[in-house]
Amino acid sequence: MAKTEQTPPVEFASWGDLVNRFGVNGTEAHPTLILVDESQNFSPDAGRLLRALHAQQHFPFTLVCGGLSDTRNRLRDMGISRLSSDAELRVGALAADEGREVILQTLLWTLERCAAPPVLRTVEQVEHWAAALARRALGWPQHLACCIRGAWRALAEAEPPDLGDERGLRTALQYGDEMCQRDYDGRVEASRTDPSVILAVHRVLTNGGYWRDVHRAASTAVARLADDDAALHRHNHPSGMIECIQAMLQAGAIAETGDAGEMAVPIPSLTAHVERLASRRRRRSD
Repeated sequence: MAKTEQTPPVEFASWGDLVNRFGVNGTEAHPTLILVDESQNFSPDAGRLLRALHAQQHFPFTLVCGGLSDTRNRLRDMGISRLSSDAELRVGALAADEGREVILQTLLWTLERCAAPPVLRTVEQVEHWAAALARRALGWPQHLACCIRGAWRALAEAEPPDLGDERGLRTALQYGDEMCQRDYDGRVEASRTDPSVILAVHRVLTNGGYWRDVHRAASTAVARLADDDAALHRHNHPSGMIECIQAMLQAGAIAETGDAGEMAVPIPSLTAHVERLASRRRRRSD
């Protein structure tokens, strides 16, 4: 059986740091799996380390890049050219039973190995928590992660932690919701785009659409902004509407679903959150 060595996440400032860490100048080069997340945030002049990895012949490796819909473009900008469509996985919502199984196995594994002090529970109670958290997450990977973190926070605050306490489950669901909302807020803020503009784009993409549809909807919405909001939009996107759309893509406020310019809303419940943000902003303006 091949030897597998699990290592904690680390940051490498240079190619030399990676060489020293893995000892790739030695006589034996172990196959290495390198995971890079949030790849859509790379700027065109970033990624010297990944380019060095891409070109080196010291050791075999598999590079897995995770990110939002703009990731492929960011990698191309960085000079990572050996990309094939059959090696690309587009992650969407899991089926109900898959989401429940992900949370169930995560809860069981962690409660058995990492919980200190031990958490009072039965298998039936763990299954009950997993089912409730999965229903709230609706199968979306980011939501699943938020709900699981909400569960850990609720259990950490309980004295003693007990999966038989329904109040703890309600608290876990509340914390998971709050974390999902923060993720949504982060996407809107990172897009540097007025919520009413994002909402207009989401509405035109209800059943899918293309770049031209997004461009038309966003341009119309920007033209309707109040003077101060329009000035802020021009400040945030001085190069025009293409820059605005790219910012929404990079932030995960909208998503590309194909190579033909097809676009979509990345998570349906994000639209309701953007609508609330736009409504609050309108009330403040009034």
